[in-house]
Amino acid sequence: MAKNECFLWSGKVIQKLDIYSKPVTLTHRGQENFQTLIGGVLSVITVILALLVFIYMMALENSKVIGTFSTTIQGLNVDESKEIK
Repeated sequence: MAKNECFLWSGKVIQKLDIYSKPVTLTHRGQENFQTLIGGVLSVITVILALLVFIYMMALENSKVIGTFSTTIQGLNVDESKEIK
């Protein structure tokens, strides 16, 4: 595959990912939506940002739970000198 063909092929793949495409009342080349390369790029960026925010929020919530658990453990008054029978 030539360099230009590879670029055109990758552009068409990204163009298919365009979630911001506008519906066409008629069909355009057999498609109901008119998808563009820039729309595909923005769609990919949107999905990546949403995933990063989700992962960050999950990590933040996880650190709160771990911090609460560790504070609870530290607050317990445990006497290790007594044996439990």
